[in-house]
Amino acid sequence: MREPEAYYFAKDGTVPNSRQPLLVYRGGLAADADMIERAFAVHAWPPRWRAGVYPWHHFHPHAHEALGVASGHGRVLFGGPNGTEITLAAGDVAVVPAGVGHCGVQAS
Repeated sequence: MREPEAYYFAKDGTVPNSRQPLLVYRGGLAADADMIERAFAVHAWPPRWRAGVYPWHHFHPHAHEALGVASGHGRVLFGGPNGTEITLAAGDVAVVPAGVGHCGVQAS
């Protein structure tokens, strides 16, 4: 597996973000929802949601989040309103530290 892309976000007054980086693994897993959930479960990350990213800025103050893209592509704004928009495609995995803002912008 290739090294992940790492993104750092500072506090912006509304989103706390994190000292830990957002990690994006391009082509990290097969583009298959069941396989992604099984791979996450091996690491004690049980499936909690199978859908897109909410289209409003939000963050999880006490929980890290792993996003696996099973099909299509989408754009997510990470780090709050002034953050970085990242395009994710089938097979990509994003590991979002607690506190890092995210907002779905577009999805196929």
